[in-house]
Amino acid sequence: MLKVRSRPQEFMAVQWHQPGDASEVEVRDPLRTRAGDERWGVHSMDRGFQALLPGSWIVFNEGNTLSPHVYAPARFHALFEVAEEEQHG
Repeated sequence: MLKVRSRPQEFMAVQWHQPGDASEVEVRDPLRTRAGDERWGVHSMDRGFQALLPGSWIVFNEGNTLSPHVYAPARFHALFEVAEEEQHG
């Protein structure tokens, strides 16, 4: 039996706090919960509707904005590390 590990792979990610934070993906109009709260979300080709909460991370496969994956902050930091900071200029 072999011990194996997955190959390093890089992704693009953006942290979402409110509508307008993620121009790379269409954030859907809010759904109303039974309690009347608004729930925002994104639609993914392979995961369907994914709810967004302030602080959620949206992760994209390289060059693929059709299937974003949404992660809670703790899960995101458990799975990913920053490979390169985005340069603003």
